[in-house]
Amino acid sequence: NQDLWIGTTTGAIRMLENGWHYFGADLWLPANHVYDIAVGQNMVAMATSGGVGIIRYEPYTLAKKAAYFERHLEAFGHKRLGFIHSLYKSPETGEWIREVSDNDGGHTAPYLAAMCYKYAVTGDENAYREAVNALKAMVWLEQITLKRGFFARAIWSVSGDLDKKAQQGSGGLPAKWYPSKDGKWYWKGDTSSDEVDAHFYAVSLFYDLAGPGEEKELARQHLIRIADHIISNGWVLRDMDGQPTRWGRWDPEYLQRPYGFVARGLNGMQAQTYVLTAMALSSDKKYQQAFGQLLKWGYQNYTVRQKITFPPEDIAPWDDNLANFCYYTLFRYSRDKAQYPIYLRSLERTYALKRLEHLPWYNFTYGAITGNDCE
Repeated sequence: NQDLWIGTTTGAIRMLENGWHYFGADLWLPANHVYDIAVGQNMVAMATSGGVGIIRYEPYTLAKKAAYFERHLEAFGHKRLGFIHSLYKSPETGEWIREVSDNDGGHTAPYLAAMCYKYAVTGDENAYREAVNALKAMVWLEQITLKRGFFARAIWSVSGDLDKKAQQGSGGLPAKWYPSKDGKWYWKGDTSSDEVDAHFYAVSLFYDLAGPGEEKELARQHLIRIADHIISNGWVLRDMDGQPTRWGRWDPEYLQRPYGFVARGLNGMQAQTYVLTAMALSSDKKYQQAFGQLLKWGYQNYTVRQKITFPPEDIAPWDDNLANFCYYTLFRYSRDKAQYPIYLRSLERTYALKRLEHLPWYNFTYGAITGNDCE
């Protein structure tokens, strides 16, 4: 199309008449240093320092794109025991290994959510089976600890996993691994708010979308147990040693002091999300009382400005993911007319900033909640 392709030592550039496309390593190319480029019909081949990368221009529907990734999850071996794992190549053997990560529930949650959405739209029974498998994996994270409502980050097999147990925990602290009762597994503790957000987002979607089977009650009980643990333990996740985990805190002592002050907007919204979900899934009045306690502490007032914009060193992109987990859950279950405008103001402020990044997940969430244009 008479456009210009440029190879550089830091990726490739396509110069259009009215714009630019940039292609960097890992997402698009085997390596950043581009030595040569050959242009064909609807495709480009690039010789890089890491091998030849090929970019094809092909029309995709959303369903076709989803099928592409689903095939790769199966073919490459990303699935294990209902979980979704990253892969890495062993420097010693060259073998591809599933990573037992710091956040297996968090990695599995988007897949569980996707299968719930797919089943709700298409009625595809295979999507339902996949959703059930992922749900049971996430429930297992709580069951293996034998501590009601406290769930693991990951589960490692004594005999079957090639990956080594991670040695580092949250904030540079040592990892906390505990043996299962039968001795066949180890599970990783020091669970954080990241995992709680993921569980409430994906498991509540299963409850809402995936049908009336016995797994629906399994999903409900799972979230109720987690909410009960947090509330009854003074708004913290309490590890096996009886101490709060490094990042699992929503108590005012933490959020209103310098150590946790920067997290008060997001964590305050998280706490409201958990309790509102529990209120929607149970008629027990203790959740209404718990929500009232959060309002007395003023957590709703922190919610509007939950997205940090300054100083730069406090901005964490993954916090935007956690907030997005919460937003869609919060708006599905919020029935409080006084708080709803506050949540809406928070979403509008956050989306005004995230909109610039053109990330579909944030756009879909904003459009689904508001009905407004989401590009």
